[in-house]
Amino acid sequence: MAAGKEDSWVYSIVAQYFATLPLRNFKWKLSPSGLGLEAQKKILDQTINSKLNKDFPPSRSYQKKFIKSLMQKCEESECEIFEDIYTIYADLVSIEQDTDVCYKTYFLPNGSSVCIQETNSVISHGTTGLCTWPASLYMTEWILANSTIFNGKKVLELGSGCGLLGLALCKSCQPKHFYFSDMHRLVLKSLLDNIVINFGEKSEHCLCSNGEGDKGMSSDSYQEQNRLCVRKDCCVSHRESDIDKTTLAKSDSVGSTSFDIHDCKGSDQSDADIGSHTVQEESEALSSMEQTQGHHQELKDELESGHRNPIGHDQGINQGNTLPLNKTNGTDEDSGFLYTSDKVSILTLDWEHVTREELEQISPDIVIAADVVFDPSIVPHLVNVLNIILSHSNPARSPVTAYVASTIRSEDTFHHFLAELGNQLISVEFLEEEFEEVFFYDKTCPIKLIKLTRKP
Repeated sequence: MAAGKEDSWVYSIVAQYFATLPLRNFKWKLSPSGLGLEAQKKILDQTINSKLNKDFPPSRSYQKKFIKSLMQKCEESECEIFEDIYTIYADLVSIEQDTDVCYKTYFLPNGSSVCIQETNSVISHGTTGLCTWPASLYMTEWILANSTIFNGKKVLELGSGCGLLGLALCKSCQPKHFYFSDMHRLVLKSLLDNIVINFGEKSEHCLCSNGEGDKGMSSDSYQEQNRLCVRKDCCVSHRESDIDKTTLAKSDSVGSTSFDIHDCKGSDQSDADIGSHTVQEESEALSSMEQTQGHHQELKDELESGHRNPIGHDQGINQGNTLPLNKTNGTDEDSGFLYTSDKVSILTLDWEHVTREELEQISPDIVIAADVVFDPSIVPHLVNVLNIILSHSNPARSPVTAYVASTIRSEDTFHHFLAELGNQLISVEFLEEEFEEVFFYDKTCPIKLIKLTRKP
């Protein structure tokens, strides 16, 4: 989708640009011959002027700041500025209003990529699940270095959000089945959109079992064997145009307002680039969350009245006010599934109300989660879900294992999480192995990765 690694200098710039790395953290690795007109043109061709940027662009605000930063680099290097740069910058400046959504693209070592549609806000519509957080990128890097763990396994992700972690796992590993899960209806809508972007018929990969893989892919390609298709005649009947957008328009808050959004020592507060989580932005986000106080009770009222029916409520979710249900086996047992195919499922999972029977129905081999430990009030429900899954024994397979990555914004909340795990007799192992840094993202706050198993 972008520059090849043979031009390492331009690949580095392209990867940082499409990941929308804040410009204050941008590493300008330049051409050995300097930042001349040819080098500037190559940068433009593989960023602003590329097909990827046309189809899945970062926010206009970010593009404008990127071009401005490029001009500054040219001036610092005393290089003549390529004429097209002025034209592009003028066009971007003339656009006053930014779009509500933007895209981030992450390039994987195997030559694939994951494209994520996000909102431009840290917290939007009462949820943190509409943008990607650092622990997801950290855990994805760990998965890339330990891909064999997931081959042939049923994997459940808790709090999938935009879906980066699961999408990268599906493109880099060979899981038997992957379950995306979340609670907020707009997050689930965004998650479905991102699956279509990455595995739909126009993407470089497609996951469905209809055997109609891209002509250029080898017959033994995992992605070809497991296509997830959005064609009318294939397994998914609810293309984006079929989704009831009007009923998804209203937002829900699925937690209390006590989110841990704090500064980390050493963070640079001087930049407010789009795509970064600065102290000012996070403070505004926290203020926004405080305005949503009371929505949690409204959600409970909805659940009890049957207007919302995620897993954890026996009425299921096949209702007119949610994403349409597509079931492959035609049974009523998939009451919590928004979409399911041979290899991938999306389900709405309410940690507070889900039952042991419903979790055992999923019966995963491995559970993964990233940046889900941010609200002290939901920690007991999260730990209860983990305890039920880890306690589910099956003599025919190995014990269930969970992996959780957390950005440590509040030591108190993380220690509360560890204490709750101990109370449920869940063994915690800190994974501190070194692995390749694949992505560009803010590493200011420490991130901890733990392995969870049930104590004998």
